[in-house]
Order: sequence, then structure tokens, then C-alpha cells
Amino acid sequence: MATCAEILRSEFPEIDGQVFDYVTGVLHSGSADFESVDDLVEAVGELLQEVSGDSKDDASIRASQVQSKLKMLEKLPELKPVDKELEVVMKFPDGFEKFSPPILQLDEVDFYYDPKHVIFSRLSVSADLESRICVVWLLFLCFMSWDSPTPICAVDWLQREEIHWSRGQGLSQGLCCTYAVPSLQPQACPADTKAWHVVGENGAGKSTMLKLLMGDLTPVRGIRHAHRNLKIGYFSQHHVEQLDLNVSAVELLSRKFPGRPEEEYRHQLGRYGISGELAVRPVASLSGGQKSRVAFAQMTMPCPNFYILDEPTNHLDMETIEALGCALNNFRGGVILVSHDERFIRLVCQELWVCEGGGVTRVEGGFDQYRALLQEQFRREGFL
Repeated sequence: MATCAEILRSEFPEIDGQVFDYVTGVLHSGSADFESVDDLVEAVGELLQEVSGDSKDDASIRASQVQSKLKMLEKLPELKPVDKELEVVMKFPDGFEKFSPPILQLDEVDFYYDPKHVIFSRLSVSADLESRICVVWLLFLCFMSWDSPTPICAVDWLQREEIHWSRGQGLSQGLCCTYAVPSLQPQACPADTKAWHVVGENGAGKSTMLKLLMGDLTPVRGIRHAHRNLKIGYFSQHHVEQLDLNVSAVELLSRKFPGRPEEEYRHQLGRYGISGELAVRPVASLSGGQKSRVAFAQMTMPCPNFYILDEPTNHLDMETIEALGCALNNFRGGVILVSHDERFIRLVCQELWVCEGGGVTRVEGGFDQYRALLQEQFRREGFL
């Protein structure tokens, strides 16, 4: 597995490529922080002058070289100082009155599309305004071919302090996405297997459960209870794709929630870092993370008191994921989410619902207890 030793951040895209290559070759990465091209020119000029004085034997040759490089530097454009990036901050509005549980409940629910393939049987779960729940599914081992010349044993991650997942491509024959462990060092797998992946069972029911909780699906048997004052905000993993890309973020909100002053739309977008010129750009010109923030602004505009989030960290950078986690922790209402981001789950969730075999197991010990469940399953299967 290849790793990145250095990260080069380009703040001067208009600099001639050859000159920039020379400058970055002379200066050590991270040795200085330049506010402008003028600072860069001055620093490199001083460095070249020092080099020119190092040797008197070939002073004329070095002087010629120095002059050549200085002329190249003189051609650099004068740029404004680099703007410091603003800290990403999110705030979910929570100006609503608290009310007593039960808030949201599924009681002895059966659900299926085909009676031969039952998704849930006698499902009973409940949540309130204090809930921070992540819906996951019990993982199992699956043997399959691995493109790497050296197979990786995926069981090893259970014995590590931290789990690192990355989403792979969809698998055939009834399996969903692969969750490999990029931090693992290659090691030999048992001779009677090819390679081990940790995968989730297709149709385990995460999205189906969310739809049952929201009332979008009706149970075949059983009852959904919802408090009369419950107001759910839903974020789907395809939420960003459903935005109208041809209008600005301000216009997007004004169409969805007409009749309000423009300042209110701008204020709502500003809660998620979409302010100033960003708020009036076409949504198509925004980055993936910015589009997600517009989607969050749209979702929270009606001031829900309970959020159901399906893969909310898709398209988000690390700073925005952390800001989202902090916003959810500060939110006074309830949260149920589906996520594959372990750090995000640990940051937000106090309870896990593990979907398996048509039912749900509540895990109140968080991710550590979840990992213990997996270890026990692997022991029963003879892999540990």
C-alpha cells in the first residue's frame, strides 16, 4: 500500500510551472510560511545570494546562475496575501419545546416486500429526544479473490486499537459494499482461503428501518408510535444529488420555503458556512462539501426536533465531519443515523442498533462493545 510522505498545498496557481518547480526544489517542505509571492521571492533571493558566496573559485559561474534565477523570480506575478481558511462551524436550530417520551417507537413490527424474504420480524425499538443512535449491521467473513498479489487477513483489525474502514465497490451475488482495512500490513492468510474481506449483508434493513421510523413504509404487522409534536428532518445519502444545481443556494431555499425575507435564507446558509458570494453562486459551482452544507441548511430550515441521517458524511472533508459531529452533540433533539465512519460514530453516538437476522440488537456500550460482538462471532466461526 502506498502512502503519502508529503502534501504540497498550492496557494499560487498562476506561478509558472518551471519556476514553481525550482522554488519548491530549493525550499524544504514546511520550512516557512509565506503570506505572499513577495515573501517567497525575498526568501529565495536571499538563499541564492548565500549560495553565490559559498565558493570563490567558480564565483563567475555561480553569479551567472544566480542572475538567471533572479530574473525568473522577477517575472512572478504580484498576488494578494493568502486568505486564511475560516473554521467550519455548523449549528442545528433547536428553538423548540422539549416533550416527554415516548417520542418514536416501533412495536413488534414485521416487514417484508416478499413473504419468503422477511426483512424484520417482531422488531421493537424506541428513541427519544436524548437519543444518539447509529444503525449498523453485524459483519461476517466472506472469502473472495483479492487483486493484491499479497492477500490481507481482515480478521487482524479486530485486535487493533482503531478500526479504519474504506468503502469499496459493490459486490455481486447478494453482497453489498466491501469494507477493507487500509492500515493493515500484508500477512499470509490460511492456505485454504484466498483472502478475507469484512462485508455487510445486502438487505440487512438499515434504510428500510429508517423509512419505517419516518412512516414512509407501513408495517405488515405491528405499530409505529410517534409523538404528535414529533418533527423529523431526513437526510438521505443521495440528498446532494437531488439539489437543483442551476440556481443559487439562496434561491434554492426561497423556492423550498417561499415568502421569507432574503436575509433569513442567508442567515440559515451562514449557519453552515455558506455565506457571502458562495450563497449566490449556482450550486453546480460549489464543491461537494459545500453542496452537502447547502443540503443541511435546507433540511434544518423547518427546525425539526429529530433527525434521521443516512450516510451524512458522504462528500465531507474532515473539518466538516467534525463540525457536523459537534453540531449534533449540541443539538437538543434526537438523532438516528447510518454511517460507516467510525470516528464520526464515536464522536456522536451513544448507542448502536445492530441489524441481524430480521431483528435488531441494542448495543449501549458503543463501538467497543460492537467490536466485542464481532470478535465473539468470529470465534464461533473458528476464525479467532
